[in-house]
Amino acid sequence: MSDEEDGERVESFRSFVAATQKRLWLPLCVEAGADQADDAVAEALGYAWQHWDRVAVMANPEGYLYRVAQRYARRQRARQPVELPRPEPSRAPEVEPGLVDALAALSAKQRVVVFVVEGCGWTLAETAELLDISVSTVRNHLARGMAHLRDLLEVDVDV
Repeated sequence: MSDEEDGERVESFRSFVAATQKRLWLPLCVEAGADQADDAVAEALGYAWQHWDRVAVMANPEGYLYRVAQRYARRQRARQPVELPRPEPSRAPEVEPGLVDALAALSAKQRVVVFVVEGCGWTLAETAELLDISVSTVRNHLARGMAHLRDLLEVDVDV
């Protein structure tokens, strides 16, 4: 590989990491906790670098690496269970006090979908692409997760 080709490879990977790293981290953080998400994303990006020639031409490299990171986080979580972080009451934003426990009661997939769609403002299509599931599946997880949260938090919504 020439120096020019190597430089292009490095630059394309850097651009990919800049555009993808946070998008991989956010849903993993909800699913596995911040520390494990950091490790899982680093592991996935390390894998991507080692296999960049193959990963760069994939139809959905971000979704593929999300799965790589997710598998890594699951293996780590099996070794040590993770607890959702609880902010100090004086530093916590004003939210429903039972929200953390209610989110923890959701399935992992529902929790991730609710967080990235409602909490981070991602579209259903963006969420579906990252999680490598259909938009209708995202919509179902979101509807069921939000309904479960409303039940747990005893919130009535007039639609």
